[in-house]
Amino acid sequence: MRKIGFTLTNHRTKEILPHSYHIHSLSDRRKMFFSMLNTMLPQKAQMNVSHCKKVKQDVYTLLREKVMSFLPMHRLGPEISQPIMRILIHESGVINRFLYRIDTPLGDYLSSRGYKGILYSTSGFDHPATALAALMMQNGKIEMMLDLDELFTQTVFKRIKPQDGAVITRENSFIHISSGGQITRLHPRWKRMNSDSLALRRNHIETAFDELNRDAIDSYYLIYPKMDDFTRHILIKNSDENPIKIIPYSFTFCTKVKHGIQ
Repeated sequence: MRKIGFTLTNHRTKEILPHSYHIHSLSDRRKMFFSMLNTMLPQKAQMNVSHCKKVKQDVYTLLREKVMSFLPMHRLGPEISQPIMRILIHESGVINRFLYRIDTPLGDYLSSRGYKGILYSTSGFDHPATALAALMMQNGKIEMMLDLDELFTQTVFKRIKPQDGAVITRENSFIHISSGGQITRLHPRWKRMNSDSLALRRNHIETAFDELNRDAIDSYYLIYPKMDDFTRHILIKNSDENPIKIIPYSFTFCTKVKHGIQ
């Protein structure tokens, strides 16, 4: 299982980032990571880097600043009163642990010198700061190492734009598109693929044909990340059975800068 994200040791950040077709620079790899991470987060917690030509700060610093941006810093600036609708006790505990573990002067101050980190919500239980902070704490420390297969599958699932009448569902590692009485199964897998090395993925292909024959599906797409040596669809036929389609999935969408924004 391959994982991506960051680790933090002695105040030094190590980034483990994905790459794909035309995505090789550190800045573009950071954008790609955030695009994938956003599919796991509520909208308000998502990282918007589409306005940046280059992402110069490491992912940990940007994520930490995102969490801190949600906190009501009553001790550090003018207080703006807002109606209290709900006190999030459990989530406040998560935030306090996050503040303590980031090991910064501000975090120490807010977590240990009287600030209780109580967050107020007017729209529901899940606060965006907590959703993000919880992902940044693993094994009792500040760290984010996420399953790349899960992120890839969720990214493909979230970015499908269904046609009229189509129903998109996800079941574990499979995505199903139901339309016009036909069911298409998509199976994203974060593995290297190209037309010259199909033998390396023989088990994927054989399993796909087995599922196509056994399960109530009509077509099957194996989806792999698009790479510089894997840019075209591949059609695999097996006697008279329906063919398997192997699809290169591009992430160049995440490196495009919005027009009119520098």
